[in-house]
Amino acid sequence: MRPYPGTIRGLFASPNYIRASGRPATPDDLTAHKCVGSEAWRLSRGQKNATPNILFGVVTSDPTVALKLALTGFGIAIMPLWMAKRTDVRNNLIPVLPQWSVEPITLCALFYGPTRLTPKVQVLLDFLDEYIGTDQDPRLEHSPAKGYFTDRMLAPTSGP
Repeated sequence: MRPYPGTIRGLFASPNYIRASGRPATPDDLTAHKCVGSEAWRLSRGQKNATPNILFGVVTSDPTVALKLALTGFGIAIMPLWMAKRTDVRNNLIPVLPQWSVEPITLCALFYGPTRLTPKVQVLLDFLDEYIGTDQDPRLEHSPAKGYFTDRMLAPTSGP
């Protein structure tokens, strides 16, 4: 296994959704809103932790689907910060509960083989090392990576 920097995420909604439905003030308020996501949303603020019991309006783990639904005003979505702050969408999304942190997604490459990696696998892992979570990450559209990713050595996020 080779760890890569995790993706920091946040909660976002369109201005139209916030105008129509209001802005949640606490994580428990999310239960009264339309939400897009999957699994439990684990939120933290200092030493406080919250896992609201959300019934999702749309269940998806695809951040592109969540982004599109949030932009159309469907509801509140969890998505990577780098995605929500892209130049083409950042003015169309409002952070929701910005004082709360959402559990990041970790990224690891899993591989199996003899004690030595095949040259193809080694080249792929080296390529990922050079780009994932760095200023060269193509998802960032030439923006600095600082603030969008976690330390690559953090433990994997918990499961459901």
